[in-house]
This record gives sequence, structure tokens and C-alpha cells, in this order.
Amino acid sequence: MAYIGHCPEHFDKLLYFMLHGELCWPETPPGTIANHSCPKIPHLGFDPSRLAYKECWENGTWFRNKENREWSNYTQCVNKEEFEVREYTNQYLLTEEIIFL
Repeated sequence: MAYIGHCPEHFDKLLYFMLHGELCWPETPPGTIANHSCPKIPHLGFDPSRLAYKECWENGTWFRNKENREWSNYTQCVNKEEFEVREYTNQYLLTEEIIFL
């Protein structure tokens, strides 16, 4: 049931098409922040035990970025330390593979 004045349910198409992840934001009361488990996207280091969020403004619309596009915040989805270790390991293995060719 849709509530008047709430931010509508939203399927994140950009996440789906660009990163092959799926996430549907629930209908959200104005002036609140919706939290959702991060999608599992291993090659980007997204951790489903972490939370992404999307802000519903007082006027019942979703937050928009500087380009005036609806925006969901996935910055907390990546464990940066773990990602950096993974990147370093990949670079090391690639370098080692090139040396032995």
C-alpha cells in the first residue's frame, strides 16, 4: 500500500545495469533514511553485512546529487582495507605471472 507523501519504492536500475547487483528500496516516510543490506558484488568488494542508504527528503522525493539524479549511497558497502589488500595481491600475482612468461 502506497502512502501519500512517502518516497516511492525504488528499484535501483543503475546498480543493476552497471554492477549487476539488485536492490529495491522500500517505500520510505519523508525526512528519513532507508537502510538496506549491500548487494553482494564480490569483484568490487561489496560486503552484504554492511549497509547502503538512501535519503527521503521532507517533500517525499528521494535525494538527488549535483547532476540532479536520484542517488543511493553505497560508499559504506566496501571494506576499503580488505579491498586494498585484494588489489595489492592481484597486482602482485599479475606481475609475477608476467615475469615468468
